[in-house]
Amino acid sequence: MATLTTKRWPAFWPMAATKKRSYSTTGLTKPKNGRTAICVIPTAIRPAIRRAVGRESPWSCSPIESNDRSADEPKTQSSGRWTMAENDNQQKPRLWQRIKTSLTLPDTPVGARTFALTLRILVTLVVIYALAHAGSLIWAGHLHTEQSALDADRMAMLLDTAQLKDQLLTPPALADPAIGAVLDALERSVMIAEDADAVAALFGDTVTSLVSLGVPQSEPQSSVVSATTHITELLGGARAEAEALVAAGEKAREIPLRLLRIELEQARAAILDYVAVPTLSGRVAGLDKAAQSLGYGPKSDIIGTLTRISEELRKDQPNRALAAEMLDRIRDEIQGVRKSLFWRDPVLLWLEVIAWSLAGILATRLMSAGRYIGTHQFKPEWDRWWWAKIVLAPLMAIPIVAFLTYLTIDVQSRDTLGIQVSLKDQPIEVVISFAFIIGMFSNQAYKFLQNMAAKILPEDDDDAKAKPAPIAVEETPIAGRPADEVQAELEKRGFKIKIETEVKPTAEAAPGTVLGRKPDDKELAKGAGITLIVAEAPEG
Repeated sequence: MATLTTKRWPAFWPMAATKKRSYSTTGLTKPKNGRTAICVIPTAIRPAIRRAVGRESPWSCSPIESNDRSADEPKTQSSGRWTMAENDNQQKPRLWQRIKTSLTLPDTPVGARTFALTLRILVTLVVIYALAHAGSLIWAGHLHTEQSALDADRMAMLLDTAQLKDQLLTPPALADPAIGAVLDALERSVMIAEDADAVAALFGDTVTSLVSLGVPQSEPQSSVVSATTHITELLGGARAEAEALVAAGEKAREIPLRLLRIELEQARAAILDYVAVPTLSGRVAGLDKAAQSLGYGPKSDIIGTLTRISEELRKDQPNRALAAEMLDRIRDEIQGVRKSLFWRDPVLLWLEVIAWSLAGILATRLMSAGRYIGTHQFKPEWDRWWWAKIVLAPLMAIPIVAFLTYLTIDVQSRDTLGIQVSLKDQPIEVVISFAFIIGMFSNQAYKFLQNMAAKILPEDDDDAKAKPAPIAVEETPIAGRPADEVQAELEKRGFKIKIETEVKPTAEAAPGTVLGRKPDDKELAKGAGITLIVAEAPEG
């Protein structure tokens, strides 16, 4: 049996009367100093006792002191030594009562659970939103790109790029009239040529004219020679048919003439493509200078792409479609893209709307719950209503944003003459701000949908189907008054008037005055028919 000593015991502890108590060594633990000690407080209930006391436990375990008494010394209360078995019944009632009290948390105010759950959902939404956007910015940055505003120089270069692309895809439009005129003159001259030498001279002059159209004077002589050789090859088939036409007799000229025209048409298309290359190359050089003026260096993507386009156009058979495709890259680079902190993808844009409208309704519910809890006005029956609004707010935001994306509405109030509200072509920041406002003011959003439904999907007009309310007509004096005047008054009040005449002596009633009406009910429904009896003078 070992002895446990403590420096100080709390007043409520049942063993505070003595300094030493004897326990069985079955509860030995090992403290930091490495010596064996007995902890009076079981580990499982220490936190509960700390909560009951309000601070760290005042008890501490000390090393087992040497036991000077013999092991067979009587263990009695008078000797100051209690065994665990003897003291168990005395400790349990007070100890377990305090433990049970400590395990019972204080009552929380009404609505605190709703407040905590709303805050937890809002924080979770923020964390998920931040992680999703951070991941997409790293691994899918194209979801966040949007076009930036273009200045005048970039806009001019963008227009030149678009024109060059059109010319690459439709080069015949560049020199078609001039080349067509040269080849038409060649055809007329061949038809009146007398021999092959005259044909050779005509084709030589035509090649010279076409080279002058396709090769600028500033080009070196090697370019002129190359163009002459290439155009001569393109006109080779037409020259052979022209020589056959000259050699044929008068009756055999029809077939060679048709073949000549076919060859000239094919040569015309090929020459147009070839002649257009210098003009296209000049436009590419102009774009190169414009890009350098905007600050793009020799190693930039724009300059490199323009260089590859020039190399492609200098080939004998340039691939114009490939050059036009490379121009698309230059267009994207000129337009410029910047990364947004929000998703710009059309599909993910709706997730932005849902997330921000949900954040708006959660923020509103959080503020409302905190205010009502603080003023002790929170009612538990509000929970279902609040959670319903939290679910419905994002669902209402989607049709409202979609409606304002494609349509424009006019808003008028007493303070303004009227404004137009539309989300079409608006930045993503405006869209998500509007979605957040929809979430915060979900009641107004619901009324907005109700108003739109009333205008687009009107209900049956119950008032029109209801029976018209009776209208008193005796308030309108009619006897003795002119019929025209009475008729005008009653028609203004919604009645249908008919006129009947009754012969009356002039002494009894003036002609044209009202004698009475039919029916003579005091109240008639609006729209009912009334027959006015009007006096008429006797004949003769």
